[in-house]
Amino acid sequence: MALSSKTVLVVRATGRIGKQAVIDFLKAGANVIALDSPSHLHSSHQYIEELEINEEQRCRLQVEIICLVNGGGIKRLASRHTNVNVIINCFRYDADSHTNDTATAVRRYRFDTCLSDNISGSFLVLRHFIRRWNKLSPGCIVNVASFSGAETKPLPNRFSLSIISSAMLGLTKSIHADFSESKGLRCNIIYTADELSLAGIDGVQFVSPTELTPLCMYLASDESMISGAVFVMDNGASA
Repeated sequence: MALSSKTVLVVRATGRIGKQAVIDFLKAGANVIALDSPSHLHSSHQYIEELEINEEQRCRLQVEIICLVNGGGIKRLASRHTNVNVIINCFRYDADSHTNDTATAVRRYRFDTCLSDNISGSFLVLRHFIRRWNKLSPGCIVNVASFSGAETKPLPNRFSLSIISSAMLGLTKSIHADFSESKGLRCNIIYTADELSLAGIDGVQFVSPTELTPLCMYLASDESMISGAVFVMDNGASA
C-alpha cells in the first residue's frame, strides 16, 4: 500500500486503537499527527516514549494537545496542517468509567461528556479539515466505533456507547453523501469489538488494535476507492 505520500491525523490518539494506528502508519512511511485533549494527553514527550518508535519515525510524528471541542483551537490546527489528507477518527469509551450505563442510571455529566468528546469533537475536527479539501487534493476519513447499537442490536448496559455508535454512522453517511462527489472525499466507518469498551460483556470475542489497523491503512491508501461503506470487525458477535 502506498502511504508514504500521506499525512495522517489520528484523533483520540491516546486510546489503544489510536496508538496502534499512529505506530502502524509511521511504520508504513506516512507522516502522522497524533491529536488528543489535554485531559488525556498530558505530555508530548511521554506519549512519544510510550510508542517505542525509532528515531526516523519520530521525525515524522507530531503531537498536538488540543481540546477536541475547542472550535478555535481545531480551526487553527487545520490551518497549521494543510497537508493532512487522511483522518483516522477513533472513538473513546471506557466501560470502567460507565458502570450502570442505562437510560435511567447513567449520570448526566458522564453522558454529556461522552457525547461531547466523541460526537462534537468529531464534528469540529472533520468540519475544519473537510473545508480545506477539494477534488484536486481530496481527503479520506476512517471513523472507528463500537459495533454496539449501530447496525446491530445494542448491547446491555451500553446506552451511551450505543448512541455514539449510531451517531458515528450518521456522521459517516452524511459526509459521504455531501462531499464524495463535490470534493472527491472518501468516508467510511469500521465497527469493532474493542476490549476496553466492551469489558464485562459475555460472549464477545474482542478484536485487537493490531487486527483493526490494517483495514484503516487499506482504506486510507490510494489503492482503495471505497466510500460510504460500513465494515464490521467483531469476530461474529453481531451475526
